[in-house]
Amino acid sequence: MTTVFVVAVRVRLLEVPLDRDEGEYAYVGQQLLRGVPPFESIYHVKLPGIYAVYAAIEALLGETVAAIRTGLLAVNLASGAVVFAIARRFFGPLASALAAAAFALFSLGQELDGFSANAEHFLLLPALLGLLALLAAPGGRRGRALVFLAGLGLGVATVVKQQGLFFLAAGALYGVAFAWAERPRRPARRLRDGAVFTLGAALPYALLCAMFAALGLFERFWWWTAYYPRRYVSEISWADGWANFWLTFHPAGERLGVVDAHWPLLALAAGGGLWLLASRRRRALAFVGSLAVGSALAVATGLHFFPHYYLLAAPAVALGVGAAVQALGAWRGPALALLAGAAVLGFAVHSQRAYLFELDPILVSRTSFGANPFPESVEIARYLEAHTEPGDRIAVLGSEPQIYFLAKRRAATGYVYTYEMMREHPHVRELQTEMTREIEAALPRYVVMVNILASWQPARLENPDRFLLDWAERFLGKRYRRVGLVEIRWPRQKLGRFCWDAPGLRCRPPRRVGDAAPLWIGIHERLPDAGEGALSPPASAP
Repeated sequence: MTTVFVVAVRVRLLEVPLDRDEGEYAYVGQQLLRGVPPFESIYHVKLPGIYAVYAAIEALLGETVAAIRTGLLAVNLASGAVVFAIARRFFGPLASALAAAAFALFSLGQELDGFSANAEHFLLLPALLGLLALLAAPGGRRGRALVFLAGLGLGVATVVKQQGLFFLAAGALYGVAFAWAERPRRPARRLRDGAVFTLGAALPYALLCAMFAALGLFERFWWWTAYYPRRYVSEISWADGWANFWLTFHPAGERLGVVDAHWPLLALAAGGGLWLLASRRRRALAFVGSLAVGSALAVATGLHFFPHYYLLAAPAVALGVGAAVQALGAWRGPALALLAGAAVLGFAVHSQRAYLFELDPILVSRTSFGANPFPESVEIARYLEAHTEPGDRIAVLGSEPQIYFLAKRRAATGYVYTYEMMREHPHVRELQTEMTREIEAALPRYVVMVNILASWQPARLENPDRFLLDWAERFLGKRYRRVGLVEIRWPRQKLGRFCWDAPGLRCRPPRRVGDAAPLWIGIHERLPDAGEGALSPPASAP
């Protein structure tokens, strides 16, 4: 019944506008289908496995928002089925079914951005399959084959998103904590199993490196995914990390906190963990404990505590619920266990009733992401697609990659995010200069200027480098004319106000009212006599 309910809700939310991360994955996947690999279409710190996932979805289901969310639905259902299979290794059918139901409902939560096709959803499926293979591995050659597949699944999860490394570590920790303790007299076999597991885990990343080397893109791939993140991404202080963590419980705006709708579910899961500690189920404790530790580290990565990071805790929470239901069933019978499980699931549904039953897709986006221009991106992209040819380039000054995907046009630069251009690190001017040089060389047909702080500056910086902003003012003023303007008026209005230039009508940016900065987006068309020539000094590419 829970599965049918979750499917019905996800189908109702198929058309929620894409957010930035979804737009990034969808755009790069779209470019992959056109023969343009990552690190040509985009320069970013994320490993590119998620782009291949999106490309597969778009190839099978189409290049639409609904297709992407349908792919998410299929993967989420498959992950729930694997959670059930893992739970059955330790618990009875009722406890396993309620664990799968808890996973499905927790991973749907609005407070975790569960409706969005974030990389965390797609990381979980290969990670869970790998962990299930590790649990199922018997002795002998067949066992080593499953151990290899376990490492392979966890390795695939790591190249989908770097946090998969913590699930890989959880699998290795379980192997050390349980397998060695169970058979201490056969260390040679365990060493062989460890080597086979390591080989499977390393293979996806090794193939990725080989592929980019063959494409001549290894240097850029390595710089963005290994060198730059390790050395120059600004580290978040412990004080800021604590502030970010606190925001997950007390967010600004209309969002629920991460635990608001699920605190009974989380309490039940914690009770299940305590029962495992007190019981003699060493194998279950080793597995669930390793998974819980890995999940906690994955959620805390970088001390950002983004809401969708908590999706990575869904399997551990679900297995904790399964353990609690198993304990209640053994103590007072299945009726009490079923009642407790139904009560915590019912509380989650009731707490999110507006999101689950009432809010339309636009309001789901607004109540989740506030004034970010995700709903408006649809109309902007429709205009750009109608006024350009398939071979034309466009540029978005800001961090709104969903516009490229929706418009079905390639970006004039690989910098589809401006976040890295506004952080405090030694390469900031180098990156800004390369972005401006690429845009000047492409001289895109249209440029979208996003005058919204959240699209430029994710961190709280006192003195951001304004080189790129100053260049944009000169570049647009010399070679472009504004043909459209979108003013974001949330929460006064659900959708922004669109203004397109026409004879006798000139769109003007909104005025500042008090301390509130106006939120608007300008759409600029290249002038017929735009000409060429650089407005910024050259720079060597990283």
